[in-house]
Amino acid sequence: MRASRILLACLVALAFAAPALVLRVSAEVRPGSVGVAVAESVLNHWRETGVPDSEVNGALESAGIRTAVLGMPSIRSYLVDGEAQILESGDPLLMKGSEDFVAAVRSRFGSAVTVKDEVVSVAGVAGALDKPLGYLPARVAELRAAGLDLVLALPSREPDLDWLQREITATKAQSVLLAGSSPPAASLASYLSSRGFSLVVSDFVPGDGLVSSYGQQFGGALVRAHLIELKRSDSLSTLTVRARRAEKERGVRLIVLQTPPDFPGAGPALDQTVALADSIQRELPAGLSAGTPTPQPLVAPSLLVRLATVLAAVALATLAMLALPRSPRLVLGLVGAFGLVGVVAAVANQLFMWQLFTFATAVGGAALAVLTRRYLLGCLVAVTTGLVVAALGAQSTFMNGTTSFLGVKALLLGPPVIVAVLAAIDVGPRKLRSLVWPLRPWHALVGVVLVLGAAYYLLRSGNYGLVPDFELVLRDRLDELMYIRPRFKEALLGFPALFVAAQWKGDARWLWAIVATVGTASAVDSFAHFHTPVLAALLRTGYTIVIGLVLGFVISLVVKAIVKRVRA
Repeated sequence: MRASRILLACLVALAFAAPALVLRVSAEVRPGSVGVAVAESVLNHWRETGVPDSEVNGALESAGIRTAVLGMPSIRSYLVDGEAQILESGDPLLMKGSEDFVAAVRSRFGSAVTVKDEVVSVAGVAGALDKPLGYLPARVAELRAAGLDLVLALPSREPDLDWLQREITATKAQSVLLAGSSPPAASLASYLSSRGFSLVVSDFVPGDGLVSSYGQQFGGALVRAHLIELKRSDSLSTLTVRARRAEKERGVRLIVLQTPPDFPGAGPALDQTVALADSIQRELPAGLSAGTPTPQPLVAPSLLVRLATVLAAVALATLAMLALPRSPRLVLGLVGAFGLVGVVAAVANQLFMWQLFTFATAVGGAALAVLTRRYLLGCLVAVTTGLVVAALGAQSTFMNGTTSFLGVKALLLGPPVIVAVLAAIDVGPRKLRSLVWPLRPWHALVGVVLVLGAAYYLLRSGNYGLVPDFELVLRDRLDELMYIRPRFKEALLGFPALFVAAQWKGDARWLWAIVATVGTASAVDSFAHFHTPVLAALLRTGYTIVIGLVLGFVISLVVKAIVKRVRA
C-alpha cells in the first residue's frame, strides 16, 4: 500500500472521530474527588478486637473517612459470628440466637416465623439460610450517629423487590453499591434512579447483562469503586500503588476497605487502615483531590456525532479492504455493508449492533497495521484504530465500565488469524505444503508450543489474567516510575516484531508479521478498555512505540547477523 493512501485514510478517520473524542476527553479531564470508605466488616472486626467505638470514630474522622458500606447479614452470617445456632435443619428450620437475630428473622420472614421458648421456627422458606435479612436499623442508627454517610451493598438475585425497596428507603441512604455480577432485577435500577440515588459499581464487576442495564439507568450518577481486602500483613505502599492505578486507569473515585471474607480474623488494625487512607488521599493523580467521590459525567453524543464516528470507521475499513486481494465491486460491497451496519446501529441506538460494529473496526485495524510494511505507518494505523474505537466508546454506559467491549479475547486472536491466512495465500499452497509435508516430529513440537503459547496469551489477558507475583511487583514499580506502564506483550514482543517485519524480505517476514499482531491487537485493546482515559491509553501506546523501535532495531541487527553467519 502506498504511504500517501495510508496517511490520507488515517487523517480522514481522525477528523470524523474528533467530535466524539473531544466530548469524551473533556469529560475525562474534568477535575474530581476521590474518597475512602470502610465496609461494615472492618468496623465489626475492630469492635470484636476490643477497640472502643469512640476511638474508631475519631480515627476515621482524622483520616477523612466519612463513608461506610453497609451490607445485609444472612442467617448463615449470624451462625459464623456465633450469634445464632441451628437446633434442627429442614422445614421448619429451628434455631436459637440473640435478640438482634430474632428481630432480623422476624422482620424478613414475617408470618413464616414463630418464636416459642426462645426457639425460632422458620417454615416454608426455601434457602432461608442464605437469604438477606435486611439492613439492621440499630446498625444504621449507629453509623448515622458517628457522622458516616451510608452506601448500601445490594444483595445478589433478590426476587422480592417490594421488600428490598422498603429496606433501602427505610435507611434514608442515597447510594447503593453493586459489587457482584448478579444484582436484583433491572426494575430496581429504574426505581432507585428515579428517586435520585447514585450507583457505586466495583471496577472488577463484568460489564454485561443486568450490570449493563443498571449502568444505562445511572448515566451521570455512577461512581466507580475499587474494593481492597485489607489484611494485617499487606504492604501499604503496594496497596497505594494499586489504588492509584485504579484511579488513573479505571476512573475509580471511591476506595472501599474491607476484611477478606476467607480470613475474617486477619482484618486490619485501626492505625493500619488510617495510614492507608492517608496514603491513598495524598499525592493523587493530576486533576483529583480528596473529598466526596465524584460521579462520572454524563456522556451522550448526538446522532450526528455518532454518524461521524461511523464514517471514521468506514475510512479505516476502506483502507483495510484495499490491502486485501479483491475486485473493486467486492471492496465497494463489503465497505457499504459495513457502513450500513454502523448507520443502523447509530440511528436505532442499538447497543449490541454498535458493539459488533466497534469489534469489527478494532480487529480490522489491528490486522491492517502489520500489512503496511513500514514501522511508523503501522504504528499510525494502530493508534488511529485505537482512537476510532475510543470514539465509538464515547458513551457513559461504556466509559463507566458497566458495558464492556464485546469480544476482548477474539480481538486478541482475530488479527493473528487474519494475517496467518493472508500469509498462506501469499506464500501459496505448493510452498506451504512443502514446509509441512511429510510430517516430522518437530512439526508436532511446534504445534504444541503454538497452542500452549496461544492459551497462555489468552489466560493472562484481562483483569483476572494469570500473572506471576514477580510480574505484579514489577508492574507496580513501573506504574510509580512512568505514571502508566506499557504492556509487556506490546513493548517487548509485538512492536519489536513489527519493526523486524518491516525490515525483512521474503516469506519469512510473515512470521514476524503474525507475531507483530500480538502487539497491534493489544494496543487497540488498550483503547477498547473504555473506562481507561484516552490520554492514558495514548501515553501507554507512546511508550510502547518508542521501546518497540529500539528493541526492534537491536533484534533486527542480531537476527541479520545470525542469518548471514548461517548462510556463510
